[in-house]
Order: sequence, then C-alpha cells, then structure tokens
Amino acid sequence: MKFSRWLRILLVTVIFTMTTSPVHAATDITSVASLRVISQPFNISGATGTRFVIQIPAAVRATKNATLQIQLHRRIAQRKFFQAIASGEAVSAAIDTINFSLSSIARVSNGYYSIPVPITVSADNGSSLYIPNDGVYPVSVQVLNSDNAIIGKVMTYLNKRQNPRNLEPVQASTLVRLVASPSLDVAGNFVISDNVRELVRTTTEFLRAVDAPLTVAVQPEIIASFSVSPEASDQQLLAALIAQLRKRVVVATTFLPLDTSMLASGRLDDDFIKLLRLGETTLSQLLPNVSVQRNTYIADSYLTDAAIAMLYKAGVAAVILTGKGQEKTTYQTSSSILSQPDKPQLSMSVVSVDKQLSSVISAPEASTTGVEMGYRIAAEMLVQRDDLLASGVSAQSIRLLMSTSVGTPPSHSSLELASNTLAISPGIEMKDFSTPQTVTAQTPVTKFVKAVGIPSPRANALLDLRSEVLSTSSMTKEGDPLRVKWDQLLAAGASTVATDPGAYISGLEASLANARAAITVTTPSQISLSSRDGIIRLQLRNSSTSDLTVKIQLSSVKVKFVDPIRTITLTAGGTTEVQISATTRTNGRFPIALRVFTPEGNQQVLPMVTITARVNALAGFGQAVSAGVLLILLAWWWSHRRKARLEGASETTVS
Repeated sequence: MKFSRWLRILLVTVIFTMTTSPVHAATDITSVASLRVISQPFNISGATGTRFVIQIPAAVRATKNATLQIQLHRRIAQRKFFQAIASGEAVSAAIDTINFSLSSIARVSNGYYSIPVPITVSADNGSSLYIPNDGVYPVSVQVLNSDNAIIGKVMTYLNKRQNPRNLEPVQASTLVRLVASPSLDVAGNFVISDNVRELVRTTTEFLRAVDAPLTVAVQPEIIASFSVSPEASDQQLLAALIAQLRKRVVVATTFLPLDTSMLASGRLDDDFIKLLRLGETTLSQLLPNVSVQRNTYIADSYLTDAAIAMLYKAGVAAVILTGKGQEKTTYQTSSSILSQPDKPQLSMSVVSVDKQLSSVISAPEASTTGVEMGYRIAAEMLVQRDDLLASGVSAQSIRLLMSTSVGTPPSHSSLELASNTLAISPGIEMKDFSTPQTVTAQTPVTKFVKAVGIPSPRANALLDLRSEVLSTSSMTKEGDPLRVKWDQLLAAGASTVATDPGAYISGLEASLANARAAITVTTPSQISLSSRDGIIRLQLRNSSTSDLTVKIQLSSVKVKFVDPIRTITLTAGGTTEVQISATTRTNGRFPIALRVFTPEGNQQVLPMVTITARVNALAGFGQAVSAGVLLILLAWWWSHRRKARLEGASETTVS
C-alpha cells in the first residue's frame, strides 16, 4: 500500500512538472500542528487589502521568534491537480510569500490572530501577494520556528477574476434533501426518533442560513410523522421547517425513497405511480402554501432502462441522480453536463450530483473546519467550471450540482458557506434545478444499465402482495385511514432507506389479514322459514373502526334467492342485517352456503359459512285450524251462557 501511494505521488508530481503549474512532492507534515481558518477573503477582482483570521494552537503560539508566513501557490490548471493538492499528495509551487513576526500580529482573542494581507493584481511590489491571472490559487498559512521549520499549517484558496462582468455564467446548485430511515413502524404507527428530530432541525437551519437558490426535496413520510405527533416540540419543528420551505420549491417524491429499478423489474409500474402520487398528496396537504414540483424525480439508487421508461410513464420529465443513483450509469461526456437518456423517444433531462465532491463533503478530514472545507468545495467547483470551459464545453450545457452522498446537510457549516460563496462568485449562477431542463437532439446522452430479466425476491414478494392490497383496499372508502396505512407500509417495503423492508411487507400482510378478520357472521346456524316463500335474515358484524364493504353470495341446490349476490357496507363496530327473499319447492331442511368476498378481486374474506334452513309449509294451515277451533269454542261458550241465563229468567216468572 505504501509503495502504491508513493508511486501515485510520483506520477502526479511528474504530471505537474510538465504543465504550466509546477508542483513538487508534498512535505511530510505529520508532526505539524493544524491551524484553523476562522474567516478570510475568497473572491478577488482587483488590488485590495484583505484580512485572514487564523486560530493558532497554544503550543505553536508559545514558540519563540516564530514567523507567520502567507504563501501564494501557482494557479490550479485542472481539477485532477486540484484534488491532488487538496488531498496532500502534491503541493503547487509557491509564487509569492509574505512573512510576519507572530508576536507583531494583533490578536482578536486568545488564540485568534487577525493577519492583514494586501493583494495586488498588476505588479509584484514585494509587500503584497501578487495574483497575476484569473483562476483559483492555493494559499498556505504556516508558522515557522527560528530554524524555519514548519510547526503549524493550514491551506485555503483564493479565486481571482479580473473582469467579473465578462465571464459567461455557468449554472450551479446545491441539492438539499430531508431524508431518513422511516419513522413508520411495521404496525403502521409513527415513532419519531431523536435522530430524525435533529435532522429536521439541521435542515431547517441550513435553509435559513443559505440565501442562494437551492434544489430542495423532502421525504413526505417525515412530514406525515410530524403532522400527527402529539408532542408540542415536534409541531414547532414542523412549523419552522414549513416557514423555510415556503421560500423554496420542493421536489415531489414518493412517500419514501424507492428502489425504482426493483419495482420496474417486477413490472410494478402502477404501484410506483401510486406511491409517487401518495407522496405528492402528502406534501400538498401537509405543506400549505409550499410550491411542489411534480415533474422531477430524485434517484438515490441506480436506474435501469426499464426504470427510466416507468418514470416517463409516471409523467417525470427530469431526473436528478445522487451519487448512488449514478451507479451502473455511463455518461457520453461528463456528469457535470446536462444530458438525456439514451432513448430518443423519451424527452427527459438528466442532472447529476458531483460524485467526487460529494464524497469529500460527506466525509471531511478531521483536521478541517467548516470554513476551510467550505472554501475548498467552492474552489473545486470553480476549477471544474474552468476545466470544462477550457475543453470546449459550452457554458449553457454545464450543470454543477453539489451535495452530500444522500443529500442531507452535513453536520458542519461547509456546504452553507460554499453555497453562499458560489452565489457571489463571478462566472457562477446559482439556480434551482427542480424545474425540468430543456434538452435537444444535440444534448449528450446518458446510458442506463439494461433491465435484468429476473425480478428480485423483494419484487416478487411485492408482486404477490399486490392483488391482496388492491382487493382488500376495495373494502374501504377512498382516503380511509386503513387504505392510507397500507399504502405507507407498501412504500416502506419497497424503500431504500428501511433497514429491514421485508419486515414492513410482513406487517402489511398482517394488517390486511386483520382487516378481513374483522368481518364475522353472527347469523344462527339454523333458521326456520314459515312458508315456502320467506325471508332469510343474515347478520354480519364489523368489529373494526372503519366502515367495510363486502360482497356476499348465497347458494343452495333447493332454495331460490332473489338477488343472491349483493354488495353491502358494514358499519364500523356494529352488526348489519341483510334480508334476502327465498323460495323452496318442498318442505324439509336445506343447507345454504354463505360466502363473503372483497368487492374487487373476489378475495375470500372468511371461510364459507353453512346455514341450515328448516321449511314447513303446513305451519300456516295449522295456525288457521287453531284459529277456527278457537272461534267454535268461543261460539259454544257464548251459546251455553246465553241459554243458561234464559233458563234462569224463565224459572223466576213461574214462581
């Protein structure tokens, strides 16, 4: 490993020596203390007096007769040279130096030194840094002991542009995403973690701190979880976030980030569109007065050509690729150039995050501060601009997009500083890339990997679950909490941010089964009909908290029903009676089969129930005979009583 490292350094050194920017191998400064940049100038357009504020460790400050030295290095000609210098593998040759006695420099506070650095752009007068040409220049601030050995050092950058108004602007942006592991648990309930709360707080502060245009995306699931939180602090966090989002345009996304190619491999296009609409609806309902862009999609997993076709079918006109989204992707030119899919029939723009810079932002060196890293990011973006223009690329086709690996703001302030710095840097126009870009026949193409022939196991599991979701959902009303819950669990089962998406698939299956199990038949197993033409009364109970609609079907060999197949709605928490007219040909006992299905898909809600009907056609005649006998008895009783009274009256008269 050491040999390959030194070989790499040697090759870079040779390359630098052959260019107009001489570079020598980096000095071993492993024992050198790190200074800290607190503030500094960056954009230089003419002769000026600037001031660097540097934090110097106590051990370095205590060195007697120490000298503070400002070194200006040669302009960086190409991005690969910049990366070698920034990583410490090589050092650009110094072209100018200013020395100060450390004891003579004013202290702002304990350990903080304010260093006046005059800059000239016309001629080297020996008392200022001479910056002759336009470009990005490394600057070393270092402390030397009495033996001229470096005992403390930090590197930063200056951007010199003599005539800013003459520079053709190049479009650039910062992608900021609020994305995290689901707060949704496998039972469909929201449980917000402190990590997610901190992420919302950090994102809100980032949006507040950056004045420049940004490309912003918010995970709808996070907004949904905070909207139903009973915690007052969560509601305050959500309100603060919404206040910042109202100043921006938010890219609509699926409810949770999805493995788009996985869904495409299982031909789950309709499910993807459904989850995309769920995300859009969530943002529209829960982010009042926030503009939502519905035609742009942010991919954080690699895309296949089938996935691109699925996105186009869903109405997506622009794709933004994160670092992970660029895997298995081949660019015709550079990822920093606006492109389109390698399918002429699809009118779709492709903009990509700068993957190399993304890894730097996501994992900064421990020895750097947010200020140093911020200027390093801005400097590399400017070098990339100059590099592309020097290669003949038109300024109108360049799209510089910086972000962390997943899009969430870093814990340090580097990206904030870089965004605000580039917004005032000549030759850069900060834009919001949420709007689809215009592509033409001349726009370079990006090739996406061919679709795999065999769906993944997770795609197969979702495909098997698809019909069950659709049929069980037909039992509920549009917008019912159960239906929303199932869509959310489905999104988690297909997401790229869930730790165990399979657990959400199992949770969805259980929830669907529980919904169907809430339906029971309370009709007695034996019923009696008073005649061959009678009414069968069925009782079905719904023990859930939602009204559920089912389809029932009665069948029997010897019983004829009027409308034996019916769709009925069962009231939540209640019992519903259904009356069905029935006719039998003979008397006796007949089995009747009762089946309960979902309204769509005909999925069985519960096992078949058998009801025995007892029919006795004489039952009505017997009642008539009984009534006749009763009337005869009443007539006999009345006649007997009347006769007795008459006989009594006759005996009294004779006496």
